[in-house]
Amino acid sequence: MKSFKNRSYVLTVNISTVIKAGFICILTFIIMFSLSGIISSLKPGYQVNSTIIHKATKNISSKLLFQFLAADTQMINASISSREKPPSIFTILLNSATNISFKDPRSFLGRELPGFTFFDI
Repeated sequence: MKSFKNRSYVLTVNISTVIKAGFICILTFIIMFSLSGIISSLKPGYQVNSTIIHKATKNISSKLLFQFLAADTQMINASISSREKPPSIFTILLNSATNISFKDPRSFLGRELPGFTFFDI
């Protein structure tokens, strides 16, 4: 017969770490449910619906969305050719916030010069 040794393990936990983690967890739940309650109780004119989402994403190209998804999913990333380099974060933020493109000079002057927007195709 094998001799049985009594193996004991000691686990030490700092109680302040447990309290901080619990507090952060409870605070996160309170904020999350408060925000969802505020969003759902807004007046119908201020609620988030598909038209608001469509207006917000109208200026974002599908190629940019595809590259954004490819950064997270390896199967999509494998389908992108290696020649195309993804745009920088600055370019993404600038395009989505101001609708200015460095490749198109009309985006700088489009609304400033009267009648210039009629030349857009």
